[in-house]
Amino acid sequence: ENYWNQDGEKVILFVGRLAEKKGVAFLIKAMKNIKAKLIIIGTGPLEQNLKSLVLQYRLQQKVIFVGAQNHEELRTAYASADIFAMPSVTARDGDTEGFGLVLLEAMASELPVVAFRTGGIVQIIRNEENGLLAEPENIEELTDCIQRLIDSPQLCRQLREQALKDIQKYDYNNIGKIYADIINGIVGK
Repeated sequence: ENYWNQDGEKVILFVGRLAEKKGVAFLIKAMKNIKAKLIIIGTGPLEQNLKSLVLQYRLQQKVIFVGAQNHEELRTAYASADIFAMPSVTARDGDTEGFGLVLLEAMASELPVVAFRTGGIVQIIRNEENGLLAEPENIEELTDCIQRLIDSPQLCRQLREQALKDIQKYDYNNIGKIYADIINGIVGK
């Protein structure tokens, strides 16, 4: 329950490589106006930049980098969070989010999802039905989506229920491979 010493605060979870197309900087900036904790799982080329951004915005009490996590730790993280954020964007070199396995993982873990409307995400998330979508790079809209989930347990419940129905469509027996991919750090490459 109190896995990250959150003191009753909601916990927003990000899982992925800390690379440009993952859009983590937008999520960190959104946290300025959100009363919650953000847990960032993963490593990558932008790690130092993102940590600097957290200091710059004085968010070190709110934003926690926990590095790479193994299968068990990841399961605990999903189970202990309240909201899953996937703020993926199109990188400058045109690289975009593929089919988000971590997204399915979050949905299976009954986390309401907020994401940017990019790449493969739109094949899975239907706005207001099984998750919330914000315009890519729009920090204000991302903030609003997260705030709505924090404020409305009922909305969270509706999105979670629909998401659980939707993921039945995917072959979820493959979960071991998904975890292996995450552990090997190749999700989203």
